[in-house]
Amino acid sequence: RTRILLHCISLETEDVEAAYRTIREELRRFDPILLEKPEFVVLTKSDLVSEAEATEKHTFIRQTLGAEGEIASILDDKQMATLAERIQSLCQS
Repeated sequence: RTRILLHCISLETEDVEAAYRTIREELRRFDPILLEKPEFVVLTKSDLVSEAEATEKHTFIRQTLGAEGEIASILDDKQMATLAERIQSLCQS
């Protein structure tokens, strides 16, 4: 019944690729069919890193790992609204 898997990775994480791969491995071990589900990566805590670092990690997630994603901070109303819109859009497709 799950339409999309939402992964949250803190931008404080030095190696977002390792964090992403850990999530994917845990899903594989739990039920490999989950790896076939659409996924969306939320890079959290953008208020704790520079805009350049957040953008660099977001670009890496999209271009290198091929995952859709968004940058967000619970303290940024605009980012949270954008995130909510993206998730709603993904769930309707």
